[in-house]
Amino acid sequence: MQGMVSKLQTIGMLIALISTIGGGFYAYGVFSNRLDVVEKNVIKIEKKKFTINETVDLTDVYSDIKEINNKVNKDIKELNIKINKDIKELGISLINQIDNMNIKIHESMRNIEETKADIKINNAGISYVEALIQELKVQSNNPLLQ
Repeated sequence: MQGMVSKLQTIGMLIALISTIGGGFYAYGVFSNRLDVVEKNVIKIEKKKFTINETVDLTDVYSDIKEINNKVNKDIKELNIKINKDIKELGISLINQIDNMNIKIHESMRNIEETKADIKINNAGISYVEALIQELKVQSNNPLLQ
């Protein structure tokens, strides 16, 4: 029973881990889509010919976008490293649990074999006792032996 609970907990942790990874990739995808829309709009605006009396310096905006993109990429790399580490630890834990279960199965099989041997010995003893009882019955029914 305790092994089942442990397995269910492990499966729950794995599902939570995968959900977390998926959420991170989803958030990154939404952010990338927003950046793509902004970039497309900027390209459309750059292609249109306007008479502009004032100049707008967008280098700060571009540098901010690059900085945010770099931070997001850094966070994703760190998250991937952490997730890979957690998956490795989870895999090692699962392997250890499987090894322990295999050891217990082998012990149980050995105990079953020992029990089978004991049963065979007891059956032989019962057969011997039954033969003795039959011999006593035959002797008791023989009038010459009395």
